[in-house]
Amino acid sequence: DDKPAWQPHCKPETKAELEKAYAEMKHPTGAKAKEHALPEGFAERMEATTRKMMVTNEEFLLGLLVMHQTRGDWEQEQYLDAICDLNDGNPMLIRLYKEHDTKQPLAFQLAKLMDDERKAMAPTRAPPLDLDGGVKGLLAAARR
Repeated sequence: DDKPAWQPHCKPETKAELEKAYAEMKHPTGAKAKEHALPEGFAERMEATTRKMMVTNEEFLLGLLVMHQTRGDWEQEQYLDAICDLNDGNPMLIRLYKEHDTKQPLAFQLAKLMDDERKAMAPTRAPPLDLDGGVKGLLAAARR
């Protein structure tokens, strides 16, 4: 019985979603989701909130990869498992998972991708929502 000493965190459903998202990135259908009628400015604030959460997730994952690279206590499969588990539909993380260079540390590759993305990223048109304010903050933003 050759079970690894560690248990993967990336569930088969998550891995399947990652594979599907990667296939869609490689072969886009051109179909766009319909815009729902949202109060003025709310869509822009949602976009800013989504971006903020994406950046926070990338920074967390980078810290995790660097920590384990420094400790030298993970195998390549564990790094990939973390990327799979924490990808949350992020195209950059999906590409890193599928197209990584096996000769370079994944933390280095992620840092470079993040740096390149930030250089090209346009500023958001509105501030992110105050999710710490809970429902009151969300309702206030929707009324604006």
